Amino acid sequence: MLKIDIDTKQFAVLGSKLARFGEQARAKAIGRGLSKVMKQAQTQAKREITSEYNVRSGEVGKRLGVRLQAKGLQAVLFAKARARNRIPLMEFAAKATKKNGVRFKVRKTAGRGQLRHAFIATMKSGKTGVFMRVPGTRKIKQVVGVDITHMFAGKRVRPAVMKSINDNVARVVTHEMEFELRRLGFR
Repeated sequence: MLKIDIDTKQFAVLGSKLARFGEQARAKAIGRGLSKVMKQAQTQAKREITSEYNVRSGEVGKRLGVRLQAKGLQAVLFAKARARNRIPLMEFAAKATKKNGVRFKVRKTAGRGQLRHAFIATMKSGKTGVFMRVPGTRKIKQVVGVDITHMFAGKRVRPAVMKSINDNVARVVTHEMEFELRRLGFR
């Protein structure tokens, strides 16, 4: 989870002009700016993850979120960490082999992995996935790949997202404060 706390002192001039219209106007402008910065960071995170891992951007986007907290003017970019939000192995270019098993590729730079005794099946619901039998039973369970929080905390992903945030935060929040001043009739 990435958090940004903005010290409004760096926006003192615009903040003092907005303060004449009330604290609510300043909070609204800063909140809107933080939200935009975090959405840009979310896009950057998806771009970095898909460049390193062999997964589609849409699958990553389903598992990342942005939340704005009004108290303290905080914006949070988070990776959902629940077990059901793990990416199914089918999304990592899984292919059934002629012999026993399924081959897949998690990282773009690494080689392919193989799961022996796994198979690809389509369920009655229409969902296709990689499955394995539970030992000693006839039940099957779906095989999942890397957790999104693991991808998000990678050596290349997190620094790139932080750089995106640091590059954009002052510019975007200042723009939103100026926009709010123009909207309130102050030129």
